Amino acid sequence: PAPARTAAETPRLRVAAPADGTVFRLLDGLPAQQVALRVVGAADGETLYWFRNDALEGTGRGGEPFLWTPTRGEHRFVCANAAGAACSVTLQVE
Repeated sequence: PAPARTAAETPRLRVAAPADGTVFRLLDGLPAQQVALRVVGAADGETLYWFRNDALEGTGRGGEPFLWTPTRGEHRFVCANAAGAACSVTLQVE
């Protein structure tokens, strides 16, 4: 196994999309609407933990989008890895 990284060597996570403050509008009658959240700075295949409004929403993998089925309201997402690196984005769904 690879040696553990120090805090200074841990890559910085960043939400690449959607941009912080993005407003989405749900379209009534259109099923299966999803938002793809993308993070850069994670190793391909690395386990990422996604929290929405302080509750675990699910896990994803570095290099892959995290798909979320939107609900109306304001939502703060935090993405973190096992090393403790984290990033966040706030979205509004109307």
